[in-house]
Amino acid sequence: MNIVGVTGTNGKTTCVHLICNLIKDHTNCASFGTLGIKQYINDYCFETKTTLTTLGNQELHKNLSEVAKNDCKFVAMEVSSHGLDQKRTANVNFSVAVFTNLSHDHLDYHKTMEHYFQTKVKLFTDYTQELKYAVINLDDPYGLKLIEILINNNHKLKIIGFSTKTAKEHIDVKNIDRITCEQITFNTSGIQATITTPWGTSTLNTPLLGIHNLSNLIASIAVCMCSFDNLLLTELLEKCSKLQPATGRLQHINGWNIEYPIIIDYAHTPDGLEKALKAIKQHYHNKKICCVFGCGGNRDATKRPKMLEVTDHYCDAVILTQDNSRFENPEQIIADILSYKTTKLLEAPIVEMDRKQAIYKAIKHYYKDYIILIAGKGHETKQIIGDQEYPFCDGEVAEEALNNV
Repeated sequence: MNIVGVTGTNGKTTCVHLICNLIKDHTNCASFGTLGIKQYINDYCFETKTTLTTLGNQELHKNLSEVAKNDCKFVAMEVSSHGLDQKRTANVNFSVAVFTNLSHDHLDYHKTMEHYFQTKVKLFTDYTQELKYAVINLDDPYGLKLIEILINNNHKLKIIGFSTKTAKEHIDVKNIDRITCEQITFNTSGIQATITTPWGTSTLNTPLLGIHNLSNLIASIAVCMCSFDNLLLTELLEKCSKLQPATGRLQHINGWNIEYPIIIDYAHTPDGLEKALKAIKQHYHNKKICCVFGCGGNRDATKRPKMLEVTDHYCDAVILTQDNSRFENPEQIIADILSYKTTKLLEAPIVEMDRKQAIYKAIKHYYKDYIILIAGKGHETKQIIGDQEYPFCDGEVAEEALNNV
């Protein structure tokens, strides 16, 4: 069984989703990650919910054995920094390792960005028994640093770099294969680009939104082409035109290709939120944006004001609310967010502690004049307050609010 490990701050869920949707007609396959375990077998998708992005070691191997019994020949797995640090993936024989990016997150656990990065590096240096390919983001400075580490350590991996820029913009990166892009256009229907790859040059069309999803997609194409000798690039590009986003990742609630969409996204880091907002600006030509978000409790508090700084740069209105406050005082979380003083918003941030009411308020006051982004929880179906878990789904609440406008 071929196993692909995908690591990085953002993009893991989307990559494993895209990889499996690109090859599910070619072979039985499964994805492991934040959205649980999905087995794509003979035109059916079987889903199992899980609690961790990367499962504990015993549970992980048990589930790998189960999908193998179900004739899955290929697994795309999210590999978190916690999973690597805690050796949850011990004795997993990865054949391909992917690095998407690295940005501010989990510093409550790792303390420093360097420790966070070095933990991610382990996927490429500690799992070499069957590892053949390293697929690495050339647009991320940590990706370039990872390539340097591998080269200096006389690695035996075949490195494939991917970039949403042209090959000329990475002339300093020598002796690796790469996928690059040019002539990129964005509109409400998605993305079009010319991609140059080791397997040929062609036009890519996809309904996905944002330069970051183009990056995720070309990384996924590289994984598929490395993993199967009998795949044609043209086959994959045909499938790209029919791809849909992973649940809760720039997911439209009120339909596609409309003027003022309501969008939910899992973005819960400054970088993730910036990428989501930048995508909306790119595709919807600088229409006004209202963003609803909060920050999780008992997690890295240093990112809270940075989240508001991002929205101050890209948004016109902001509604602050609870996320999963856990055992922290939600009012203190909001105070931490508000320690950044906005200068560009059309109005001061609105605070509505009840997340349902915050979503209702956004749709009541801003729908049809603003694009509304509801960020932070994405696919999640519960809200954690104290030691209690309450049923809550941003998408369902948004649909309910939309029906009551």
